[in-house]
Amino acid sequence: MLDCGGDADDDSGGGTNDFVPSESIEDLGLDDNSDKDNLEEMLKHFKADILLAGAKGAENFKAVKDAAKKTVYEKSKGCPTHWSLLRFVLELLILKAKYGWSDSSFNDLLKLLSWLLPKPNFVPANTYQAKKVVSPLTMGVERIHACPNHCILYRGKYEKLDKCPTCGASRYKRNDIFHGDDEGSSNGKKRKKKGSPER
Repeated sequence: MLDCGGDADDDSGGGTNDFVPSESIEDLGLDDNSDKDNLEEMLKHFKADILLAGAKGAENFKAVKDAAKKTVYEKSKGCPTHWSLLRFVLELLILKAKYGWSDSSFNDLLKLLSWLLPKPNFVPANTYQAKKVVSPLTMGVERIHACPNHCILYRGKYEKLDKCPTCGASRYKRNDIFHGDDEGSSNGKKRKKKGSPER
């Protein structure tokens, strides 16, 4: 058995944790109600956007509101009230994005957390389920190309241009792969394929 530097406190396979700071949560200035209030305040701001999102808007808002009220596991088993399912999933997804975790590694983490936390718990089964909890809160993403020399953004009147009107830099990276007759050139001439945007 792996010795983690502490004495075993029960038969659950764990030991006393020497790495937990001696300060309590209250000493750190974290109030159980402040985070809950913050989430509810955030939901008030998103309510109109979610409800206007379509026929499922009310259903989506209810699901997010329920996730903000539901704790990760039962309070009677020691779950702090500020650890709602919504906060838990948001914190995990923030870590996933910050450290570039793959979906596979994130799925493994979720399995481990589900196994470690008291049963029944509401840890999402996989990345898809975790993102589904917060999906009504997410906004759409629009990709906008920029000049590699930071002159312009290719939007509005510049949206259809292939090179910067200010410095003449190409919007796209050059791709040196040529296509012959069998690749779709109409008159036997070789042509270059557009590459990805310059960075």
